[in-house]
Amino acid sequence: MRTAVGLLALTLVACDASVSPAPRIRAVSFAREEVQLDVPGSASTADLLGLQVDAEPGASTAVRWTSSDTMAAPVDDAGVLHVCAPASSVTLTATAKDDTTKHASARAVLSASPVATARITSITDASGLPADVSALRGFVQFGYTVSATWLECSNLARVEFAVVPADGQVAVMFAQTGFPGPRGIDFVGTAGWLTALQPNGRYIVCVRLLIPGRTAPLPVATLPVELRN
Repeated sequence: MRTAVGLLALTLVACDASVSPAPRIRAVSFAREEVQLDVPGSASTADLLGLQVDAEPGASTAVRWTSSDTMAAPVDDAGVLHVCAPASSVTLTATAKDDTTKHASARAVLSASPVATARITSITDASGLPADVSALRGFVQFGYTVSATWLECSNLARVEFAVVPADGQVAVMFAQTGFPGPRGIDFVGTAGWLTALQPNGRYIVCVRLLIPGRTAPLPVATLPVELRN
C-alpha cells in the first residue's frame, strides 16, 4: 500500500499593523485672562475671552465650558454666558472635549449695569393720584418694569413684587407672576397693597426674581417707603 504524504505550504503575508495616531490638541488658551461684565447680560463666552484652540489638522476644536458660579454666571450648552447676578468674580474654564488635559481658565468680574434694568415706575393712591412714599396710607397701587435681558438668565424665572419690613426679611405682602410674551419684550406689571393691614413704620418695596435653583430671591429694584395710616 502506497501512502501519499501531502505537504501544506503556508505563505505568510506580512501586514503593516501600525495605525496613524489621532490628530492631537496642542493647547487651549484665551486672548484675555480677565474681563469686566455688566449684570444682566449675555455673550458668546468664546468671543468674550478670545478662545484659541491649537490643534493638528483633523482634530476637533470643540470645548466644554464650566463656570465656578452657575447661579451668578451660568454657561449654556451653546457656550453662551448668562450673567445673572452681581458677584465679585467668577472663573470660566474651557476644556477640550477630545483631550480633557488641555484647558484654560479666565476671570470675569461682575458688576451692576449702569443702566436700570428694573424699576418701580409709579406709586398711586386709591384715587389714582401720586402717593407720598414717606406717608403711605390706605390702598396703594405700584407699577413696575423688568428688562427682558433678565430672561437670558432663565426662561423659568418668575417676577415677584414684595413688601418687606425694613428690619425684617419676611414679606408682609407679595405677588408673583411670570415672564409673559415673546423674548425680547420688557415685563410690565402692577401690584396693589392694602397698607391698613400692617402696622405703621418703614418698609422696603422690592421687585425681585425667583430663579430656579437659586435659594433666595434676586432683588432687581428696591424702594424704601413709610406707612402713616
